[in-house]
Amino acid sequence: MNKILLVLCLIITTGLISQDAESIIKKVDANNTFESYKGSGKVIIEGKYGKRTSEYLAYAKGTDDSLIEFLSGEEEGQKIFKTADDLYIKYPYAEEIQRLSRKKTLGAVSYDEMSGERDTLKNYDVKLLREDEVDGNPVYVIELIAKTSKVAHYKQEIFVDKNSYAVWKVLYYSKSNKLTKEMLTIEMEKVGNKTVAVHSLITDKLKKNNSTENIITDIQIDIDLSDSLFSLDELSW
Repeated sequence: MNKILLVLCLIITTGLISQDAESIIKKVDANNTFESYKGSGKVIIEGKYGKRTSEYLAYAKGTDDSLIEFLSGEEEGQKIFKTADDLYIKYPYAEEIQRLSRKKTLGAVSYDEMSGERDTLKNYDVKLLREDEVDGNPVYVIELIAKTSKVAHYKQEIFVDKNSYAVWKVLYYSKSNKLTKEMLTIEMEKVGNKTVAVHSLITDKLKKNNSTENIITDIQIDIDLSDSLFSLDELSW
């Protein structure tokens, strides 16, 4: 009888922890989702041959659609369009739009990461591992395991601020459980009722001196953005 009760308690406890993790992730996604968003920024990419900088404009609407347009650097003129299920790229002067792997990277950061994840539970199973601190900030540590091979990473550990539900840190792992990348938030900013990471650093743990720093310099939210902006037809121009 005692063994049966113990098993039942473990099942109930596991269910509660899983539910807690899902609730936390929903709040993370809500913090990252705007009715409409326009931001400008730059990425500083460090690699084998030194550092280079590319400036960009970013647009987003709801949970699914986002668009990044590069204004300078080697990527100047490129447009990256993300929908709920796919990622596309339009190169300047090219006639055709290409479907892009979500694992394609710009330095140490993938285009998928730059576009942002706002419907996490669709692509990942989640589990609350523990409570911890990052630089004195109390956090939940959530494990994400990919449901589909379309996403850039099989496993992640994300460190979620207990108050704002913004993310301070992410550890990325391969399926063999090898640490491949680390993301650290350097600075956050309050935008409306959301907390946004405006300065972050992603470091490739498999390559020496390989990192991408992302700095957002301006943010506008809840502005009028045409639906046509988020379409393959618009991307082709």
